[in-house]
Parts: sequence; structure tokens; C-alpha cells
Amino acid sequence: LIFERQSDNPPHHVDCVDVAPEIAILRSEVVEIPMIGEDDYGMKELSVEWECWKRDGTNLVKKGGGVLARFKPRILSGSSTFLFDPGDKALNLPESTVVNVYAVAKDYYRTDRKERSLPVKIHILSPEEHAQLIQQNLESKMAELDDLVRRQENLLDATQETQEMDPEEQNKDQTTKKIGRQEQEQKSIADKLKQLSEEIKELTMEALKNKEMDPTDLAKMAENAQKMQELAEQQMKQAQQSLQQAQQNEQEREENLDDAAKKEEEALEELKEMQEKTAEDMQNMYANTLVKRLRKIAKFEEDIARDFQENFTKLIGRRIVELPDHVRNIVNDAYGFQGIYSRKANGLQDEISRFYDATQDEKFGKVTKDMAEYRPAEKMEANAGLIIKNHTGKVIEGSKKLAKKFNEWADTLDPQDDGGGEGEGEGEGEPNEDLIARLKELLRLRQAEMDLRDKTLRLDAEAGVKAREKFEE
Repeated sequence: LIFERQSDNPPHHVDCVDVAPEIAILRSEVVEIPMIGEDDYGMKELSVEWECWKRDGTNLVKKGGGVLARFKPRILSGSSTFLFDPGDKALNLPESTVVNVYAVAKDYYRTDRKERSLPVKIHILSPEEHAQLIQQNLESKMAELDDLVRRQENLLDATQETQEMDPEEQNKDQTTKKIGRQEQEQKSIADKLKQLSEEIKELTMEALKNKEMDPTDLAKMAENAQKMQELAEQQMKQAQQSLQQAQQNEQEREENLDDAAKKEEEALEELKEMQEKTAEDMQNMYANTLVKRLRKIAKFEEDIARDFQENFTKLIGRRIVELPDHVRNIVNDAYGFQGIYSRKANGLQDEISRFYDATQDEKFGKVTKDMAEYRPAEKMEANAGLIIKNHTGKVIEGSKKLAKKFNEWADTLDPQDDGGGEGEGEGEGEPNEDLIARLKELLRLRQAEMDLRDKTLRLDAEAGVKAREKFEE
């Protein structure tokens, strides 16, 4: 009788499934992360571990984990779902951080060992970062709209060229095939426009998660998406049908081509009008986003001044190594983030300058000139040098001055502060008031949903504590 020793490796498969390897969410959102584990001889438990990093992944903020499920011997596989909630009443993780979430599996081996999955990387965005992401996604959608305008122009040119042929040339097989290609092109443009409409609707729903987003901006997004869908289903569809009839019926080809060209031209005019209006809406939304980002940097500087003032007696006259741990962490964070925000300020200054070049807006011209003279990024770097040297008084003074300047620039650009502009652009450019009301109602319903979720999580936690107490008794 021969016995062969079989190797027993750690659980050979553990993974986070049905979730992208890298995602970005707001702090108010909850993400479900399904996890699975398998072992040839038996799974013992499936757990979760997470690590929260800040300052571009250089500093560990917090870490944690817990058991999701335990299994009896000889159960070879198991699964469970981890609810990732960074909010105050759950994990309480700060904004502008990155969290790595791992599924962890243990088997029944005699020593305690485990296997970790590849991480799911979750970016917890601030409202300003989220708004900027929405803005960038919208810009890419508008580039697709520009491409559709170009395609519709080319299609109209081709249809008009076919119109101008003499009757004998129009009735040739080659012309019939050409009309068939035009019909397919009109269908393709309409399908793409409908797809673009759905994608913009999805972006609008994503933007609804952000309380900082202007409801008027969201209403304009939703209105544009609706117009795109209507255009695809009306004029473009009618033009396609006329081309189809022109291809199939030689006797009425000239009349059908006339109808097709007319509908194509109507569609093109609406597309161009939509393109122009959307470009204006995008500029307004971009301006709002730039204002929020300026205020975000201002708030960061205000927080530095406040932290150094509150800990003034613990900071004054001491070297960094002599500070209490929690105060030293405040200084290190202020120094590290000052460098990060100085780079953001530099990029923001470039964007504001480019926006002025594109629009010649006087407000942006004033801020562009003032930022060029003030050089905020350089002053922030200088303030970082004062922080690491613990020149407490100068740090407080420098941070307050920086915060004041960033708030001044934001106030200059903020469209809400632009008095005297009423009457111009009012009426036709304004979104539907009913649509704004519906979007506000959606925001209210979403807040109610989040409140309900928080209550449910608290009740679940209390039930878990009571169950554990009962088990211990």
C-alpha cells in the first residue's frame, strides 16, 4: 500500500467579482462588492480587508476588515458581498483618498494562513472632483456631437448631388446602390444620436448624486438629451424612410429624394442649433466647475490656518520631531497636501487662461492677469517650506492670504454674482422650469433614499450586536 503526500496550498482562488478593478464614487455612495473563494479541501472563512491612502497613495489613513462568512468543513467554495460605505455612519473615510479593497480567504490548515485577491481600487471623490469628472465626460460627448454634425453635412451634400442628376442617371443601378448607402448612413447617424442621448441621460443621473451640481446645469443636460432623441426619431427617421422609398421606387425617385433632402436639411439645422447651444451650456458648466475648484483650494488653505491656530501653543518654538504625534501628523499632512494643491493651482491657472483665450470673457481675463501677477503656485510652495520648518505665525498668515486670494478669484468668476446680465440670454436659453422642478424632486428622493439606507445600516448593526450578546450568554 503506497500513500502519496498531497500538497495543500492556501485557498487557490479568491476574487472580487462583477465590479471594475478601479472605480470612482462620491462619499455619499455605497458600492456592493461580491466576493468568492474556493479551496480544494475546504473553505474556512471569507473576509474583507481594506486600506485607505491619501496624498497620492503615500500615507496610510486607516485600515480595517472583517469576516463576511464562515463555512463548515468540506465546503469547497463560498461567497458573500461587502457593502463599501465610506460615509460618516459607516467606515468614515475622508474625501480625496484611494481605498484598496481585498477579498480574503482562509482554509482549514493547521496554521492560520490566508490568500488575498487583487484589489478593487476605489477613489473617493470630493464634490468638486466629481463635478470636474462629469464636465470631462460631457466634453467627450460633445465631441461626438460635432462628428455627427459633420456626417450629416456630408450626407446632405451626397443627397443633393443625387438630386441634381438627370432622370436617366438617377435610374441607373449604380445610383440605386448609392442611395442605399445614403439610407444606411442616415440610419447610422440616427442610431448614434440616440445612443449619445442615452449616455447623456446616464451622465445626468450620475450628476444628480452630487449636491454641489447646479440644478439648472442638470436641467440643460437632460433637455439636450431629450432633443437628441426626438431629432433621431423624427426628421432623421423620415429622411431615412424617403431614401429607402427612393431606392425601391424608380418612378417616384425624384420626389422621394426631394423629401429626403428637405428632412436631412431640417435635421442638420437642428443639430447645428443644438451644437451651438450645447457649447454655450458647456462653457457655463465649465465656469461653475472652475469656481468650485478655486473654492476647494481656498478651503484647504483656511483649514491649514485653522489647524495651526488651534495648536499654536503646541507648535510654537518646537522642532517637528518634538511635536506630539497627532500634531506632527497635522504638520506632515499640511506639508504634503500643500505640494499637491500647488500643482492643482498651477493646472487651474492654465485652464482659466485657456478659457479666457477661447471665450474672451472679461471676468476670466481679469483673473488670468491677477493670477499671473500673484503666482499662487509659487506662494503655496513657499508656504510648504514654512510648514516643514514650523514657522507657525508665518504659516497662518500665508495660508490666510492664499485663501483670501482664491476666494476673491472665485467670487469674480461666479456667474451667480454677475449682476446686470439679466434680460440677455433669458427666455429661449433658459431650461424648462418643470424639468428643473423634477430634477430637484429627484434630488430630494435620493436624499430620502440615503437617509433610509443609513437607518437600515444602523438597525442591522444593532441587530448584529444583540445577536452576538445572545450567543455569548
